[in-house]
Amino acid sequence: MMQYIAIPDLFFRRPFFGNGERKVGYDETTAFTEIMRHAYFVYDIAAVQLVELYKPWENPEEAISAVLSLWKEAKQEIALLLRQRKRREAEGPMIHFTAHFLSVLHWMNGVGISSLQDMDQNMWHLPVKPINVGERILFILDGPSHYHSFIQLSELYEEAEKQFLKQMVVKKTRLKRKKTSPL
Repeated sequence: MMQYIAIPDLFFRRPFFGNGERKVGYDETTAFTEIMRHAYFVYDIAAVQLVELYKPWENPEEAISAVLSLWKEAKQEIALLLRQRKRREAEGPMIHFTAHFLSVLHWMNGVGISSLQDMDQNMWHLPVKPINVGERILFILDGPSHYHSFIQLSELYEEAEKQFLKQMVVKKTRLKRKKTSPL
């Protein structure tokens, strides 16, 4: 059954919200990947609004891997639209996957997004992030239907994926050491 969560003022930021949207919908029986395919910031908004829902930042391996897979599928379609100079058709998916990138960035740091206001400043506090991520995100949001924005977003995803994989290797190495350590 479809549930709705009111979008808090802290999330009203163009191009994500601000066109009359007042709530986001989800169905608890729908798989995470399907919810992410059609909506963004659902889990982050749920946490801010104190709605009991899955928290992807608590199990980032699974959640981030799923979002990265969705990006890899969509990336080819977006590239094709931009090559065909169909900028209007590319804008929606670009905004959608910029939102997902912001979620991935926060989730790999073990936190949800609490606000989209001053997000470039808020990203400074995240310990794991691509270089100049704040400025690069603002560049993308300034022209999400531009080819150069697509290139920036692609590079941000690649950098974040490398950092995420490194994080997972370090985490697994630490766990192995703990298991084998006689102390």
